Amino acid sequence: MNRISKIGILTFIVITLSGFSLTSVSDRYEGIDGNPVFAESNSDWAETTLNSLTLEEKIGQLFFVAAYSNLPEKHTKEIKKLIRKQHIGGLIFFQGGPVKQVQLTNEYQQLSKIPLMVAMDAEWGPGMRLDSVMDFPYQMMLGAIQDESKIYDMGEAIAAMLSRLGVHMNFAPVVDVNTNPDNPVINHRSFGEDKVNVCEKAFAYMKGMQDNRVLAVAKHFPGHGNTSSDSHYSLPLVYESKDEIMANALVPFQYLINKGVAGVMVAHLAIEAYDTTMQTPSSLSASIVDTLLRQTLGFSGLAITDALNMQGAKEGSPKAGEIELKALTAGEDILVMSEDVPKAIKAIKKAIKDGLLTEADIDEKVKRILMAKQWCGLNKTPINTTANLVDDLNASAFDLIKRDLTQSAITLLKNENDLLPLKSLDTLSLLTINIGEGISVFSNRVANYATSANYNLTATDQSEIDADLEHLMMQHNLVLINFNNLNQRPYKKFGFHADQLVFAQKVAERIPTVLLIPSNPYALNLIDSLDAFKAIVLGYDNTDLVQDNLAQAVFGALPVRGKLPVSLKKQYKAADGQMLYASNRLGYTIPESVGLRSDSLAMIDSIVAEAIELKATPGCQVLVARKGKVVFNKAYGHFTQKLRTDVQPDYLYDLASITKIAATLPVLMHMQDEAIINVDSSLSYYLQDLDTTDKRGISIKDILGHQGRLFPWIPFYRSTIETDLYDSIYRKKAEPGFEVEVANQLFIRNDFADSVFYHITQSELREDSDYKYSDLGYYLFKMMIEELYQQPLEKLTDSLYYKRLGASSLGFLPLNRFSKDVIVPTEDDEDFRKQMLQGYVHDPGAAMLGGVGGHAGLFSNANDLAKMMQMYLQKGNYGGEQYFRNGTIDYFSSAAFLDNENRRGIGFDKPEMDYSKVGPTFQGVSGKSFGHTGFTGTMAWIDPEQEIVYIFLSNRICPDASNTKLIKHDIRTRIQEQIYKSIE
Repeated sequence: MNRISKIGILTFIVITLSGFSLTSVSDRYEGIDGNPVFAESNSDWAETTLNSLTLEEKIGQLFFVAAYSNLPEKHTKEIKKLIRKQHIGGLIFFQGGPVKQVQLTNEYQQLSKIPLMVAMDAEWGPGMRLDSVMDFPYQMMLGAIQDESKIYDMGEAIAAMLSRLGVHMNFAPVVDVNTNPDNPVINHRSFGEDKVNVCEKAFAYMKGMQDNRVLAVAKHFPGHGNTSSDSHYSLPLVYESKDEIMANALVPFQYLINKGVAGVMVAHLAIEAYDTTMQTPSSLSASIVDTLLRQTLGFSGLAITDALNMQGAKEGSPKAGEIELKALTAGEDILVMSEDVPKAIKAIKKAIKDGLLTEADIDEKVKRILMAKQWCGLNKTPINTTANLVDDLNASAFDLIKRDLTQSAITLLKNENDLLPLKSLDTLSLLTINIGEGISVFSNRVANYATSANYNLTATDQSEIDADLEHLMMQHNLVLINFNNLNQRPYKKFGFHADQLVFAQKVAERIPTVLLIPSNPYALNLIDSLDAFKAIVLGYDNTDLVQDNLAQAVFGALPVRGKLPVSLKKQYKAADGQMLYASNRLGYTIPESVGLRSDSLAMIDSIVAEAIELKATPGCQVLVARKGKVVFNKAYGHFTQKLRTDVQPDYLYDLASITKIAATLPVLMHMQDEAIINVDSSLSYYLQDLDTTDKRGISIKDILGHQGRLFPWIPFYRSTIETDLYDSIYRKKAEPGFEVEVANQLFIRNDFADSVFYHITQSELREDSDYKYSDLGYYLFKMMIEELYQQPLEKLTDSLYYKRLGASSLGFLPLNRFSKDVIVPTEDDEDFRKQMLQGYVHDPGAAMLGGVGGHAGLFSNANDLAKMMQMYLQKGNYGGEQYFRNGTIDYFSSAAFLDNENRRGIGFDKPEMDYSKVGPTFQGVSGKSFGHTGFTGTMAWIDPEQEIVYIFLSNRICPDASNTKLIKHDIRTRIQEQIYKSIE
């Protein structure tokens, strides 16, 4: 093809983009007319400075050398020497640490006659190069995101981080259109294979940086995306025609040039269409730099070489200085990482003397560099402080952007029969298979949603794999296969092992399987067939955050919106991807994502530390969720003052009276919804044994509001421990007639529940109908529920709620389901059971009923209890299931008895809004909030106005119930107050 005019190529590119819309991005960038962004600046300083420089000083401005903050003093001295003697124009910082880099930058800037332009090759942020600094996703992940404003936000964040480091230019974005899946050097660094997608994403990234005074550099011109070798180690060969290059690879470059990109980095490529000998690297070729980039594409910004110490640049230029001279004569402005700056400067001066270059040529290049410096504010010597530097570079605002990007990229390629998000958790027998070494964040997060068996596949012996497969397939009905060992490198097969791939396919052929690929999407090309997998989800980068988000997406806590940025096999094309809406299960993230401050929530640690120091409780769990996201879930302290086992977030506590709202009340609400009961009716209507007692006319509603005139409690156990009665009521081991377990090696008569009921029915009523908290009604509710359903309360609640919610730890009789080792001891009961209670309910009355009471007996960890409370907060909906009718939660949580000066809801406790009285909450909660507290030192509270769920679990009565320090020092309410103080 003959040389094409600039008008011709622009027309050609417009034609190739016809049918596509880039206006959503381009309309956001006004005032750019094809000139580089720095051209809009006043050039007075640049002109004056240029005129003041000697020829050697001008030439020095063209050189940007590599600087490291983790190398010995010898390296620092070499850089300083180049600044003093060769008058270099800039630095490119690579590996090291942020504090040292800023310190060195300040030293170097003070030494330089003209302020240095500092650059970084920070494609995914400065964390790409520096320790102690967070990084952002690879561009392949960004290519999956459908909202470019998120990438603009990332560009802003990276600009802020770079500016804080004293950096003025970023060698990003990569705008190579990656059409070769085996590309060893671009690959995941590209936005993908679709030129329009690359244009949109690259522009958003560029704009985010340049709007914030950091120069962007588009690379690697004229396109490194269809290469099969790495220019760091050889000269890659490109055999595409000019038409093909113009129609694809050049489109993003032209687009960014038109939008004002400051710089273009030219790659080291041998391109047959522009050099039939394929001997001259494109970075040193006038036909590429001057003719194609400058004249045809109309670029008037900074032409920058790729690193000149790369092997791809050295083809045919063995002598020091020749590469640099060729680059300048080709049209380059900035010479990156020359291997010998003094010799190169000497060679350039000689070329000027010999007429190969003119000083006017040098002036033109230096003028561009100085104008760019002026735009960056380098007309003055900058100084950056190291104070709070690491904190500034890891600000929560940046973390939020990274999380948003990572979540937004998740891509659902396949979802047969709408398997995802997972539903009907009560019917799932789940197996999570992690392939690869290391602890999987994925499987740990899965455990927050459902009970799952875990299998870690690290073996490569086929017979061992087959044996494991046979055993596993007999026990489960759904498998999640997560590859925990993948990387981004195609030449290492992305971390895949052949036998592991065989194993994954065999599993999928036997049992419904969800395949999760947290890393490079091209990894899917190595799997022979994807047909057997029921669902396939991509995450693009094997980080903890991606693994976490994949698990949340599988269970519907996150929406899935990503689109595939590249084609895979013959089945999936770029832009494929299914939308998946979130099903309002609890998610897990950082406080700032829901308008809370991490630093303020961290004060909870000190409140808990005070409680433990005071011996108000030996340990506890604290959970905070807002807007459907758990943002704080910590365990503190130990099992007991003497038993120093550390409490973990998944360990179980005795919930005490929270049982009322987490077991009995939800069943009553369900019965009201199904018209099985009417809470305005008397309890005796359904529990007819009450007909002949003075409890006959008491309504269910009044009992739920604790104004049914019932006495607070009856110590049923006291009469049974008298010497003459004890042996007739208890046994140390189970035997016929004595099979109700009260505690370890203590069993009570099977018919003792009848005595409990009798004592309640015969108890006196209080004379007034004022509010008086009582457990007694909940004994009766349990009896009514079990009579009407002909089913034990523990089984009914499990089937109606806990299994469906995925709240596996929430339930009665924990020792039937868990090892004692994960259950926190509640009390050393010296009065009744004469033992440390661990896994047995503290409440004596519930214990005498076999551990299941309507008022006590539930155990849980904070995470699973939060699911129940979140369901209430969401008006009975959770995980896409509706548990109660519309209005039911509002009705039962309403302050229904205010006329009787009773703050209570219908079953739920409410805040005391008369601040002259003592209430269960701190005084800043809303009147719409509701929940419950428990005698063992527990609290579960929700506030619909602030969308807050607060869980506090402890064993404050350990060693005994006389310990009231938790209450005396307002530990629970002070923590709750701190949550509200954290609201931004």
